[in-house]
Amino acid sequence: MKYLITESQLDRAKSKINDLMLSDLNRLLDNDRTSDSEFIVIYYNDIPQYEDGVIMEYGVEDGWLYIEKDFLDTFSTMYPLNRKQSAEFISKWFSKEFEVDVKDLHY
Repeated sequence: MKYLITESQLDRAKSKINDLMLSDLNRLLDNDRTSDSEFIVIYYNDIPQYEDGVIMEYGVEDGWLYIEKDFLDTFSTMYPLNRKQSAEFISKWFSKEFEVDVKDLHY
């Protein structure tokens, strides 16, 4: 069976998916995090901070952002983006949310 989708319907669908992705990322702001003059770090809530529970880590001096592999893979499977596209989307969100300039992306 074939479905015809108008361009406006496709645009609305893309917009809703974009909103869902941003909503999921914004929920991370409720997680534990640390921030100082050198780093911004977001942790998983259910893993102690110093036992490799890092979701994202940003180095202020060099502008690098690390995104934890399992988080990135999960995000990539939930939405119609590959790993690289997901990392770039998350990087843009992080830059806007924390008002920083991500210059280098690691995952």
